[in-house]
Amino acid sequence: MTFSTDQTLCSVIQALEEALRFLGGATRIILVDNAKQIVFETLNNNAKKFNDTFLKLAGMYSFKPVACRVYRARTKGKVERPFFTIEQHFIKGNVFDSMEDLIEKGHRFIAEWNQKIHKTTLKPPVELLPHDLAQLSPAPLTSCSESIRELRKVSWDCLVSVKGSRYSVPHQYAGRRVWIRIEHGYLLLVFDLGGELVAQHVLARQKGTTNIKPEHYAGLSPLPQSSPRIREVFCSCFPSGERFYQGLKERVSCNAPYHAQKILALREYYNDETIELALNRALSFKAFNHETVGNILKQYPFKAMTIPQNPGQVKRAGCALRPLNYYRDLLH
Repeated sequence: MTFSTDQTLCSVIQALEEALRFLGGATRIILVDNAKQIVFETLNNNAKKFNDTFLKLAGMYSFKPVACRVYRARTKGKVERPFFTIEQHFIKGNVFDSMEDLIEKGHRFIAEWNQKIHKTTLKPPVELLPHDLAQLSPAPLTSCSESIRELRKVSWDCLVSVKGSRYSVPHQYAGRRVWIRIEHGYLLLVFDLGGELVAQHVLARQKGTTNIKPEHYAGLSPLPQSSPRIREVFCSCFPSGERFYQGLKERVSCNAPYHAQKILALREYYNDETIELALNRALSFKAFNHETVGNILKQYPFKAMTIPQNPGQVKRAGCALRPLNYYRDLLH
């Protein structure tokens, strides 16, 4: 048993896969409800069109999905009856500090429930479990729910946008692309392109919020704040800094320090020589703003940086390379 704050396709698939991995495999047939996240359409002959992602899960775990017949109480009740016991004996009158606490207590409740004598078999379910587990097809090495993810571009201020709010990532990933995945409807996980976990946040309840972890900005060089100091640092870092800053004053007037500060921030990701090339090109276009300089820099590589190795990084299982005839034999 697990919990989620939403009923999206990602949360449903994740919950199903957590159950299959908890058991160590899948049965030959799995009976499911006609939830829209799983059953895409019911045809006139009662045939079902399943969601493609759910079919991917079925293929990976080698089970046949069977949906309940509409308005058939026998199978519908069989699926929903356990929830009555959970609501009455676990949810009702209980207190939970967080989603993690709710899920953990739910696991303990199920473990205790499985120790009780079953009224039909006259044995606790935990005693019969080994026999049932021996009939399951083994779980695959790779995960299906982990493949349900979205690609995001990290802004130069080290933030990614998710559902109307922004969340920080380590500053080494500014300007780069990352994968995001939401677990149990409330936990945002951010991965680099290699699949390593680099940040996690609890999703904000309101849109428009900015959620920052100070450690993501540790090690960044502080930028100058006063206008005279910004100009001094800008002109000393780049040979063409004086000419570019003068162009900023002529074109954007009082916003010159703002644009210069934004360009100085790019030093965390590009060498000064590379930024100098971009400034010279922007000067040839007479384009005096930080957006143009940033766009020009996109064609240049980042300077060498050390990506942090977080203790909480999740290692992904590797994939074996097989010849095509291996899969052809499986089909036969």
